[in-house]
Amino acid sequence: MFSGLIEAQGRVRSVQRNKTHLQLSLDLGTFSELLDVGESLAVDGVCMTVQHIEKGTVYFDVLPATIEKTTISSFFENRTVNLERPLAFNGRLGGHIVQGHVDGRGVVASIDNTSGIIKITLEKELHTHCIEGGSIAINGVSLTIAKLHATLIEIHLIPETLSRTNLSELKEDESVNIECDVLSRYATHQNTVGREEIGAPLGSESGTFVADRVAIQKVGNCLEAIRQGEMIIIFDEATRENEGDFFVPAQRVTAKDVTFMAKKGSGLICAPISADIAKSLDLFPMTSDNTSLHNTMYTISVDARKGTKTGISSEERAHCMRLLGDPQSRAEDFVKPGHIFPLLANSGGLKKRQGHTEAAIFLAEAAGYTAAGVICEILDEQGNPMRFKELQAFAKKHHMHLISIADMLAYQRAISE
Repeated sequence: MFSGLIEAQGRVRSVQRNKTHLQLSLDLGTFSELLDVGESLAVDGVCMTVQHIEKGTVYFDVLPATIEKTTISSFFENRTVNLERPLAFNGRLGGHIVQGHVDGRGVVASIDNTSGIIKITLEKELHTHCIEGGSIAINGVSLTIAKLHATLIEIHLIPETLSRTNLSELKEDESVNIECDVLSRYATHQNTVGREEIGAPLGSESGTFVADRVAIQKVGNCLEAIRQGEMIIIFDEATRENEGDFFVPAQRVTAKDVTFMAKKGSGLICAPISADIAKSLDLFPMTSDNTSLHNTMYTISVDARKGTKTGISSEERAHCMRLLGDPQSRAEDFVKPGHIFPLLANSGGLKKRQGHTEAAIFLAEAAGYTAAGVICEILDEQGNPMRFKELQAFAKKHHMHLISIADMLAYQRAISE
């Protein structure tokens, strides 16, 4: 276990590849006198075992799993590396808990050594574990996340950190080792395992605390992604529909979004709207006797009155749904029936009904749009709804955020306390 407080710096002597691993040698000078063969040392945040020491040079064997996740394979002669020995039980604990188990790589988007501001691009799998004010280790250095952007984290470095670490030598587009806060990783894992196995958030008081902390982080990330123009995936619990839907706000839906939903989702493209919007546009329930399994409130279908030929093209459907989200729209702007299926959200929101319709309204409003969205169920190649594990794989493949209705409820609960 480490603290992320760098003790010293060394330089790469050589990186040699053989059939099964890399052999890394570092010139550590007098710092090597503090080490013994068999001990651990964090090198740019990667915990490795000392294999051999000779005249100030320390040798390590780097296995394929470590090579795959870290930047070690890109090390070059004379490159500066950050060094830290494991914490001693009788020593002082500073920084934050760092395990030396790198989660993945980030890429430097920008760095300004004058202001000390560095921005790192992260894959969504790593970005999910980040929260403003939270801890993160970059090349083994314990740092605080100053700002969280859609795909970036922003770090503010003090001169002391720049002078004592190799962060001052970073260049744009250079890869760095990332280790996320262990508490955040644990919280996300517990929250995911709890949902995957029982289809609901953790039930104990400690579980609720963990779920709320993760929910604030995950929902915040999704809202920022939505504001940046990204499509996300909403999924509900195994005890309900157990399905995932694409989502974008109606105000900014594009023909490209509609085409993607139709091709990759294959479900019914619908437009959730609030009761106020439905009333202002004279959109009333399709039937007065709703006997659907989940009390889904379809209104009569619509097309845009102007700019429509048949109503089925991606552009025409997107145009109609943008009108549904436009606060200036009137009932006369639509014809009935049509190719767009508005869904009337429960006026009590997610507290009253935990459906994709209500989730869409929550996300749209929380992201700063009107109370209208666009959703579409996601089906697999056999035409069946994708379940949680399939949705996870799909979201990862297409670089999309995946958020649960349970996360939204926990978020609402947390911010109201």
